[in-house]
Amino acid sequence: MLDGVVHAMIQERRAAGPRGGDLLDRLIDAAPASVREGAGRRWIRDQVMSILLAAHETTSLAVLWAMVELAAHPDIEAHLVRESRAADLDPGTGFGLLAQLRFADSVFREALRLYPPAWCYSRRAIAADRMGSHHIPAGATVVLCPYTIQRKAEYWDRPDRFDPWRFHDRDPAAIVPGSYFPFAGGNHICLGNRFAMIEGTLILAGLYRDFRFHILNPAPIRPLPATTLRPNIPVLAHVRLCHDTSRRAA
Repeated sequence: MLDGVVHAMIQERRAAGPRGGDLLDRLIDAAPASVREGAGRRWIRDQVMSILLAAHETTSLAVLWAMVELAAHPDIEAHLVRESRAADLDPGTGFGLLAQLRFADSVFREALRLYPPAWCYSRRAIAADRMGSHHIPAGATVVLCPYTIQRKAEYWDRPDRFDPWRFHDRDPAAIVPGSYFPFAGGNHICLGNRFAMIEGTLILAGLYRDFRFHILNPAPIRPLPATTLRPNIPVLAHVRLCHDTSRRAA
């Protein structure tokens, strides 16, 4: 059904022309000439579906985990609120906006450290190798678990503590290679990792500029390792619109 909706949107947009430079307009403009001429409409469809599906669940889960932790750490939440209100969140600001949201970026990175949505995945050894005392034969399946490694005390101070300052105050080069990889790494790193970071940062800033969230669950919310790292119970929250919704702090 979603596939049919996307195809219909593409057909309608191609027939009616651009509507103001949204993402679909830009994809149509960026498509190879053969696609624009109608010989391969699937290219545009594939890009739209990738954004709607691949970039949806993982990013939304990371934002949700950030919100759960922020509700438990009002001092961190207050700092995010101050930064979000001081920033110019007008869409016309462009990428310069990200420089105003360094703490929101750090909050999102810390949520990805503690709760990587892609918490476990596998790779196939293309050649025989050795890791410590373990021999890995060619063709073997190697399982990597960011959830475990990103919580190891060898790499992180107080690893189970939600502490965005560890990213805000730290030179990225100081992070031990291989100790933080919520988007995997190497040749198979997630192609949408930069998009996800921008998206998650902007969503958090936009939400906490105007709203406050009070988690209502009486029981602790714990990570449930499934296909992605989900909460073990539905997260219930009371959402309050702030009386002062000005974009800049007084």
